Amino acid sequence: MKTGNTLSQSAVYNFIKACEEHKNINLINLALLQGDEVLAQFCKKPYKKDCKQLFFSMTKSFTSLAVGIAADNGLLNLDDYVVSFFKDELPQNPHPNLMKMKVWHLLTMTTGIHENTYARLFPQPDWIRAFLAQEFTHEPGTYYRYSTNATHMLSAIVQKASGQNLEEFLNMYMFSPMNITEAEWELSPEGLTAGGMGLSLYPSSLVKFASLLLNKGLYKGKRIISEEYLVQ
Repeated sequence: MKTGNTLSQSAVYNFIKACEEHKNINLINLALLQGDEVLAQFCKKPYKKDCKQLFFSMTKSFTSLAVGIAADNGLLNLDDYVVSFFKDELPQNPHPNLMKMKVWHLLTMTTGIHENTYARLFPQPDWIRAFLAQEFTHEPGTYYRYSTNATHMLSAIVQKASGQNLEEFLNMYMFSPMNITEAEWELSPEGLTAGGMGLSLYPSSLVKFASLLLNKGLYKGKRIISEEYLVQ
């Protein structure tokens, strides 16, 4: 563990110890920031700070920022209807509520599904078609239900709008400007960059990501994403 002069080492130690003793917390890496300064860092053995780690559902945050960057560049609008991107993938009789769904409903996970359908959709050979073929019991925007597949739809939308897959898009607009070069992504069965999970990065890159958010879309003075998107 390494701490800066302005932070009590005992306070950080006590926090780490409390996490270790909690049955539902498995703390592997810790970084405490103040502005752009890293005040404390911790990495649990046998893990190393320069080893890539799978971020699981934290991947969704990166996908959501890709949508914001695409919107900033005029490639899409948050009020665009989802079906406008998937005319060739729609089922023969789409659910009426699907026709009302907009990009921001995917971002807020208010797509209208009643239950978390991940377990049912995951084994399907095409996650996009499987998502679009669902029953959307609630009108979009009226009911929250966590959905990994909703965020995967955002990956597909970024690709449709930009002509680049999510990995290529983020490499160009966010990762390269932030000197993040090690990103690895899982693919969905239909060959898209998985938007809802599957990103692996160094923990140090997550610190950069946190700095970007704390600085309202700026990284070392460079605008990566608009503040307007982050606060809406």
